[in-house]
Amino acid sequence: MEGSDKQNITFKIIQQSLNSKYPDKIQSDYFRVDERTGYLYSNKVIDRELICSGASQCTITLSMMMILGGHVKTGTVAIEIVDINDNAPQFPHPVFYCNISESAEPNIAKLEIPSAKDADSYQFNIRNFYLEPSSTVFDLHSEEVNGEFNLKLILKTALDREATNQYNFTVHAVDKGEKMGSMKVIVNVLDANDNAPIFEKQEEYFKLVKEDTAVGTVLVKVKAHDLDEGKNGEIVYKFIDHAHKEFENLFKIDNRTGEIILNDTLDFERTQTYRLSVTARDLGPDALLTHTTVVIKVEDVNDNAPRIKLNSIHTNNTAFSVFENKDVVQFVAHVSVTDADSGDNAKTSCYLKEPFDSSLYPRHESKFKLDQLYDADFKLVTSPGVRFDREDIDYYTVTIICRDHGMPPLTSSIEQLVAVIDENDNEPYFTDDQQLLLVYENKPIGTEVGRIKAGDLDAGLNSQIKFSLEGQKEVLELVEIDPSSGFMRTKNLIDRELISKLDLLVVVRDSGSPPRSANLKITIQDVNDNRPQYVYPLYNDTIHISNLSPAGSLVIQLKALDLDYEKNAEMSFFIISGNDDSKFRIDQTTNNLIVARSLENIKHEEIVLTLQVFFLFSFLFSIEMV
Repeated sequence: MEGSDKQNITFKIIQQSLNSKYPDKIQSDYFRVDERTGYLYSNKVIDRELICSGASQCTITLSMMMILGGHVKTGTVAIEIVDINDNAPQFPHPVFYCNISESAEPNIAKLEIPSAKDADSYQFNIRNFYLEPSSTVFDLHSEEVNGEFNLKLILKTALDREATNQYNFTVHAVDKGEKMGSMKVIVNVLDANDNAPIFEKQEEYFKLVKEDTAVGTVLVKVKAHDLDEGKNGEIVYKFIDHAHKEFENLFKIDNRTGEIILNDTLDFERTQTYRLSVTARDLGPDALLTHTTVVIKVEDVNDNAPRIKLNSIHTNNTAFSVFENKDVVQFVAHVSVTDADSGDNAKTSCYLKEPFDSSLYPRHESKFKLDQLYDADFKLVTSPGVRFDREDIDYYTVTIICRDHGMPPLTSSIEQLVAVIDENDNEPYFTDDQQLLLVYENKPIGTEVGRIKAGDLDAGLNSQIKFSLEGQKEVLELVEIDPSSGFMRTKNLIDRELISKLDLLVVVRDSGSPPRSANLKITIQDVNDNRPQYVYPLYNDTIHISNLSPAGSLVIQLKALDLDYEKNAEMSFFIISGNDDSKFRIDQTTNNLIVARSLENIKHEEIVLTLQVFFLFSFLFSIEMV
C-alpha cells in the first residue's frame, strides 16, 4: 500500500463485546483506536475478575471498520485479558461451627464445611487445603466439582463425647501463587443420630427448561429418605449457601417437599446452565446431612429481535447522503446486525422495504440495494445505473428490515433519511422572458423603476443569486439594480429628449462552483409626460376661404408639436365647438381641415372653430368667408 493511501485510511471501533457468561457487564469502552495509525490503546485499568469472574478465558472482541475512499472493510480483533494472581482465597465465614454425633462411624461420617473461593482464573486458583494443627481424629478432604471445591471433614476414629466434646481447627486454602486464606472450624460432638438422609437418585438430577418458563413453575423435585424415626428421620432441604449465592433470587426450594421453584425469569443469553447443590438434613439433635447436585439447562427461545445499527463514513455517524448526477455506485452506510439469541434464532436475513409510492415509482426501480458482506454485516449502496435528481426528490426514506430464523421469527426495522447533495446543474431563470419598464423623465434620483424577479432550482449556495446590469456606459450611469432584491432605481435624472429609451441586459448569476448565469434584455421606455404644443394656425388666427369652395376642399393643414417619443408623440385633432351643421371635418390621417359640405348660402360670415389636440388642450381660430 502506498504511503498516500495509508494516510487516507480511517480506522473505527464499531462495537466492543465481552466473550464471557456475563456479556452485559461490559458497560464502557475499554479500548480506543487511533483513527489514522490503527494503533489500539487501553482506556482504563481492566479488572478481569470484575468482568469475567470465574471464567477460564476472558476475551474482549472489537468489531473494526476500515474506510479507504468510498470502500469499507470490517473485521474483528480479539483481545485476551490475561490474569495475574491479585486475589487470595477467601472463605465465606471467619469461624464455622458444625456438629457431629458421637456415634458417627469412622471413615464414613463426613462434615461438609464451607469452601474458599479464589476470584482469579484457574491458573491461579486454589491448589490445596490443609488443617492446622494436624489431627488424628479428622481428615480434611477436598473435592473439585465444576471448578468449585467441596470440603469435608472425614472422621478417622471413634468419638467419645464425654472425653472430648469439641475440636478446634484452622482450615487453610493455598492458591497456585502461594496466597493463603483461612477459616476457623469448631466441631461440637453431640449425642448420636446415626443415620444420614439418602437421596433417591444417587446421580445428578437433570432438567431441561425453556427460558420463557413462567415464574412459579416447579422445575424439579428432589427426594431423600432417613432410616431414623421421629425428628431424626424428618428431613429439610436447602441450597448450599456458599456455592450458589448468585442463584439465590432465581430459584427457591420448598424445604419440606424438596420442590425447586423458578423464582425469577430465565435468560438464556445470560446463563445457559445452572448447577445447584442441595442438602438434605434431618431434624435430629445430631442432625446429619447429605447433598446432591441439580443441573438445570436452559433452552433458548426466540425472544430477542435483531438489533440493527447503521454507521456512515462520516466521523459523526449522522450524515447519510448521496450525490446527484453520479453514474457510479455510491456507498451510503455500513449496516451491522446482532441477535442475542442462539442457533437459528440468531441467524438473520435483511432486505430493503421499497420506499416509493408504487403509483409514481415502479417497485422494481429501487434506488438503493443492500449487499451482504458477512453473516451479519451489510453495506447500503445505490443501485447500479441510478442517477439522482435533487430537484425532483431531495431526500429518500430507506427502510431496512431484518428477520431472524426462529419460530416464530422476530422482525426489526430501521428507517433512515438519505439526503441528495445538490450539484449546481440548473441555470438561474427569470419569471418573465421579456421585461418592459416605464419611467417618467426628470424623476428624483433613486426612483424605483421596477423589479426583476428570478429564481434557481438548486439548493444552498447553488441557489443564491445576484443581479447585475450590462449595457452602454451612458445607460448604466442612469439606472442601477440591487444585487440581492432585483429592484431597479434611477442613478441620475433621465431626460427622454436626450435618451428616448434605455436598452439594458440584466445578468443573474448563482453562487455555485462553477457559477451559472442567465441574461434578460429589458427596455426602459418613456412615459407620455409632455403636452402637445400648437404650431399652426396660431391662436385666434383668421383663415379666409371662398364660400364657393366645393365639399372636400382643403381649408388648412393643422400642425402641433409633442416632445414625447413614438406613440407618446402621436396626436389627434378634434372640433369641439363652432362647427354648426357640420360644415367642416378633420382628416385624422393627414390632420387636414376640409370643407364637409357646400358653403354657397354663407355670405361674408365669420365662423369661429374651437379645436382640441388629443383632449389635452384646446385652441380657437376663426374662418371668414369671402
